[in-house]
Amino acid sequence: MDNFADLPDFVTLYTKDAITPAPTNLEFKWNLPDSYYSPDRVSTCFVSLAGVFGDFSTVTAGDAIAVVMKDGATNYSSTDNRGLVLGGVYDNAVTAFKPITQGLIQPLIASKPKNIEIHFTELDGTPLTFPVGFLAIITLRFDYIRAREQITGLESTFQKNLL
Repeated sequence: MDNFADLPDFVTLYTKDAITPAPTNLEFKWNLPDSYYSPDRVSTCFVSLAGVFGDFSTVTAGDAIAVVMKDGATNYSSTDNRGLVLGGVYDNAVTAFKPITQGLIQPLIASKPKNIEIHFTELDGTPLTFPVGFLAIITLRFDYIRAREQITGLESTFQKNLL
């Protein structure tokens, strides 16, 4: 890392701090001020799930739960168009513990999002009902492309003028 510009931003989201902390389904939305992110950032970044912690034992679900970010991405497509599947939690029957799979993908999104919406769903996309007292902590990682590399990448996508 040459300088601090290469450092990622991390944003930790508490479900208790969501706009609606006790929704009907496990769907949470946060409004974030610009101060949550480092200032001098380029217009796009990669987002990934750095971690999720919570008591999923009270959630009525199958053997796995998807963690979905409701946002579009430049390099991501899905057959059901419900959002970006950043990872998931699964049931480990041996210990009855729900570890997280994380960092599976890094979709390219607009940097410094002002709104973040996370849904916990069944693998088929079915929303999960909010159990009384459910709390979770979600940490997202934002990795930025260097400004020079971003400009070079954009320039390479334009067709050169023929003279």
